[in-house]
Amino acid sequence: MEENTFSLYELLEPTNESFIVTFTPGGAVQNYEVILYKDGIEYKKEEIKENKKIDILLNETGTYNINVLIDDKIIKSGNYIIDKEAPVIEITKKVITIKQGKNFNPNDYIIVHDNYNDYTIETNYETIDLNKIGAQTITYKVKDKSGNLTTKSVIVNIKKNNDTTLKIYYGIFSLFILFLMFLLVWYQKKQKKFNRVNKYSVQGIKTKNPSLIDHLV
Repeated sequence: MEENTFSLYELLEPTNESFIVTFTPGGAVQNYEVILYKDGIEYKKEEIKENKKIDILLNETGTYNINVLIDDKIIKSGNYIIDKEAPVIEITKKVITIKQGKNFNPNDYIIVHDNYNDYTIETNYETIDLNKIGAQTITYKVKDKSGNLTTKSVIVNIKKNNDTTLKIYYGIFSLFILFLMFLLVWYQKKQKKFNRVNKYSVQGIKTKNPSLIDHLV
C-alpha cells in the first residue's frame, strides 16, 4: 500500500460540485499537520496526533491546495478548483431595435462577467423572424466551464425598414429616367431620318419638322 497519499492529487478542470479529499498517512506516522490553502492564503489547519486518515471537505468557490507536514517533510497536493458562481449577463439595452430584414449579432448587446472568463453563449437568434414587424424575445444562455448556467431574455423590436421603401421608389424613378432617355435617342434618330428625306423632296411643298409628340401619336 502506498504511503502518505491523497485520494485525489489534483483536479485539472474546475467543478461546481463539493467533494472530499482524503489524506492517508504511512503506517509509521503518528503525528502530522494538515494545512489547507484557499486562493494562496492559509484557510484551515489541523493537527492529527494519531495514525488515521483525514477527510478534507472542499465546498466553496476557490482554488485550493493542501500541505501535509510530517516531521521535517512537506507533502503537497496539486490544485483543486471549485467554481459555484454563475456568470452574470448584463444587457446593454432594455429593447433591441432592429430594422425589418436586417441581420444583427445578438452578442453585441450583452456583457458577460465570469470569475474565470471561460464560458459559452447560446441564443435563440435563429428563431427570430427578422421580416416580421413587432416585438419578439431573444434568450441568452451563458454556461461557464464548471457547468454554472445563467439565462436572461430581452425584447427585440422589429421596425419597418423605410430604406427598403426608398430603394423601391428610387428603382421606379431610375426606370422612368431610362425610359425617357430611350425615347430621346429614338426621337433623335427619327429626326435625322426625316431631315434626310425632306432634303430631296419637292421644294414647293413646305413640310414642318415633326415633334416628339407627333412621332408618338
